Amino acid sequence: MYMAIFLYSVNVMRSVLDEKQTRIIEVLVSSLRPFQLLLGKVVGVGAVGLVQMGIWGVAAAALIRYRVAVFSVFKVPAQAAAAIQLPAIGTGLVALVLVYFLFGYLLYSAAFAVVGASVSTDTEAQQAQMPVVMLLIPGILVFPAVLNDPAGSLSHVMGLVPFWSPIIMPIRAAASDVPPAEVAASLAILAVTVVVVVWVAARIYRVGILMYGKRPGLGELVRWARQS
Repeated sequence: MYMAIFLYSVNVMRSVLDEKQTRIIEVLVSSLRPFQLLLGKVVGVGAVGLVQMGIWGVAAAALIRYRVAVFSVFKVPAQAAAAIQLPAIGTGLVALVLVYFLFGYLLYSAAFAVVGASVSTDTEAQQAQMPVVMLLIPGILVFPAVLNDPAGSLSHVMGLVPFWSPIIMPIRAAASDVPPAEVAASLAILAVTVVVVVWVAARIYRVGILMYGKRPGLGELVRWARQS
């Protein structure tokens, strides 16, 4: 989840920055509203992410069903391959993973789009993206503790924080039975956060994509969000 959300969100940033550097963005905004352009990027890259996750799911299902034939390629005896116990993955868990990926991707792709719109060079992008990356990293740092104690206080708190819940809640759901009310609360908080972040990102994006030169500071980004 971490790698999928991070890599596809960074692709949105790279797309925005490439269009700024080549000045293609000036042509695009003459026929499209900035929000439409941003939405198209997010939806397009997100669809690719869902397709890739679908491929992973099909590959996993094929491995579980045809594991004897697959392991025979690696010279594993059929009896030993049949004895290998692979985890059973229900459709509910698959759906939950896809939903959290979608919300997590929307959240972070909007944030990375702001980074791409607010810088003009690759070097600036590498520096400016660090605050966004640091929001995502705690979910990776604590996942061993969550896996060992999925019903603990840390797991409950991390599962409700929208910046980390896309990583933590699928882990909890796979390792234990999470109450439906808690999943609903986590998704509700995450959905509201996504709406707020996307709204702010769209306002900054419409100004930043036509700005060149010195990288704006936090105060200037706030001013863009208020005035646009």
